[in-house]
Amino acid sequence: TDELVGDVYANWKARAEGKRTIVFAQSRKHGRHIHEVFVAEGVKAAYIDGVTKSSERDKALADFEVGLLDVIINVQILVEGYDLEDIECIVLAYMTASIIKYRQSVGRGLRPKYLPGLPLETPLSAVMTQGALSLHVDASAADAALAMAQRGVAHLCLLEGGRLVGVVSERDLSPAGGSGLAATAGAPDGRSGAAKGQVGASV
Repeated sequence: TDELVGDVYANWKARAEGKRTIVFAQSRKHGRHIHEVFVAEGVKAAYIDGVTKSSERDKALADFEVGLLDVIINVQILVEGYDLEDIECIVLAYMTASIIKYRQSVGRGLRPKYLPGLPLETPLSAVMTQGALSLHVDASAADAALAMAQRGVAHLCLLEGGRLVGVVSERDLSPAGGSGLAATAGAPDGRSGAAKGQVGASV
């Protein structure tokens, strides 16, 4: 509705005007409407979705990345796998009951700048995560998703008999449903198989 779209723009203007922003819309109609409102208000914005021509989508993303656009509005395009640094604002203008989808969307605004002033000779012991989150390898995918959401992390270690047997990421869980984690766990020694699975990429 106009009220919902208007609230998206009004809240963005009040809190994040001028910041590099990704907007996640509920549907193509909703996304196009948000785009129209932003453009009408003089904001440099573009809209992309799954049916946008690849050339148009590539140009919009390129313009966004070099600063020619302040806002990019999308539907199911930038939820995962888009790792641009310096995203300053995420607008979640869609509804979801999925913890994983929520974290993936928000994660677009949490991409780190690596080695910001960190000397290259710094030992890893000085920057590693202390007390890494872990679960038993027989835990469920739901257990893992909840644990990662509560701790605000994208990976966790899987233990069996007190030993590390794998690592699982949010992306591993996307197709995993309610299954156990053994099938999705990446083995620490790089081996793979039905019990070890493949090492997951970071979100």
